[in-house]
Amino acid sequence: MGNHYRSLVVIGAIMLSGCVVTESRFNTINAGIQRSPAFKKDFMTQCAVGLGAKPLAYRKQWARIINTSVEALPEVYCKRWTDAAMSGRMTYADYKNGLSRPTYESKLIKILQGH
Repeated sequence: MGNHYRSLVVIGAIMLSGCVVTESRFNTINAGIQRSPAFKKDFMTQCAVGLGAKPLAYRKQWARIINTSVEALPEVYCKRWTDAAMSGRMTYADYKNGLSRPTYESKLIKILQGH
């Protein structure tokens, strides 16, 4: 696995942890998820590991928001994210708006809730 590939997976995990990335990186990561099953698998693994390492209070909050258990949160959250990336349903604007204004009406939250 090349360094560029690894760095994109790491950036993707950072992106999912709430750190904002540029539109160019976001689009590159989504393209990687769409084109490469290996990239998608690594991305989901890094996402789940990163989310599982968050404090329990953070995980409980997100579990309530996306209607799942704390135990299932990493898998459910990361799967919904990658499914949205695979289908092209989530744009950079959706992602950025969801991070800056995480309301129940935001498209990012609706995607993570499985809608």
